[in-house]
Amino acid sequence: MKLGTYRALTGAAGAAAIPILRARAALGDGDARERLAFAGPAATPGDGPPAPPSWFHAASVGEVQAVLPVLTEIRRRREGAALVVSTMTVTGRAVARERAPWGRPFLFPLDIPSVARRALARIAPRALLIAETEIWPAMIGAAGERGVPLALVNGRISERAFRRYRMIGPLVRECLSAFRVLIVQTEGDRARYTSLGAPEDRLHVAGNTKVDAEVALPDPAARAAERARRGIPAGAPLLVAGSVRPGELDIVLDAFALARKEIPALRMILAPRHLDRVAETESGVLSRGFIARRWSLSSFPPAPAAASDAAAGAADILIVDTLGELAGAYGLGEAAFVGGTLHARYGGHNPLEPAARGTPVLLGPHRRNVLAESDALLAAGGAREVGDARAFASALIYWLGSAGGYHEAGRRAMLAVGELAGAARRTVDLLEASGFAW
Repeated sequence: MKLGTYRALTGAAGAAAIPILRARAALGDGDARERLAFAGPAATPGDGPPAPPSWFHAASVGEVQAVLPVLTEIRRRREGAALVVSTMTVTGRAVARERAPWGRPFLFPLDIPSVARRALARIAPRALLIAETEIWPAMIGAAGERGVPLALVNGRISERAFRRYRMIGPLVRECLSAFRVLIVQTEGDRARYTSLGAPEDRLHVAGNTKVDAEVALPDPAARAAERARRGIPAGAPLLVAGSVRPGELDIVLDAFALARKEIPALRMILAPRHLDRVAETESGVLSRGFIARRWSLSSFPPAPAAASDAAAGAADILIVDTLGELAGAYGLGEAAFVGGTLHARYGGHNPLEPAARGTPVLLGPHRRNVLAESDALLAAGGAREVGDARAFASALIYWLGSAGGYHEAGRRAMLAVGELAGAARRTVDLLEASGFAW
């Protein structure tokens, strides 16, 4: 399939989908209006017409987190830079609105030629910069028609995505050739993009911009106060298990139960990858006989130092049921587990969030999506690989039971993150060297 064929097919599909969305938009559905590009970035107050913005697209929460350090670096270099941010998901838009309201976040329009043209006419961007793995042929073609330069930032292609893209090789090759510059995370990504037909002279490796996400390390007093507010007993070691996927919950709970035989005071914060699995997760926790409480119901006034666990409202496991809490929760723990790594289907989630907060990380063997980051943490001694519940519990007991074990591992994790930093600065340098301005 080539670009012209794709645009013809999506145009035909749009003939069926657009009337439905138009009806929803007419009834006041703001999301439908954004998908059809009848609405987009909100207007900003000011005198005169706004400057043409640089349009950054980030699919969902993870991509938003990757783009934010780049946007921050641009704003550091040019105060008042005109920037807008789109996302593919509503949750991604919610995070972008919270973290970057000045980017006037909105939903990415349907990848249908007529809608893409309308979006570009409405926004009139000076450039379109796409994060990570997003390739939208109709939008890429419409940008080419208008002379809007394209850039890929923080690009990556997993082995699974690479195999899928090879099945539509001519279309992918034509799309990649439209980019003025492609800035990717690793040499492995560069090799995969080259194999798919990206021009080699436009490909650059800059590292993972997520590493540069701003991290506010809590001081010990603030950390202790937050733990008390969440009902975590003073002195109780805490495991934070984040982004737990289906098929991993039983392993995590088995490991927690085994570790508690050696460390009875151990508590856990447990965050399923998606909030629609909170009830299922809670049921699994309760079926094991653990005391569970949802994160949204766990905020207590700080308890006096002499209060008992019961007075502090202690639970064995806190289940995260609200968006945007996990990164901060990682900083409360003595150890973390990052999900998506115990099941071959998922390929792993970001281990840098806990590591950057000085929390050592346990990882399963399936890490293809985060290979460079996890390898760096493992090599530095800031992470350990575990393959089953027994190995998981053993590593946890080693860190929490040895004198200063988790402190040293956490220090090594932070050092590894520091060595990986700087990707946002390198990315903006490469963009500006390729003619992009703000």
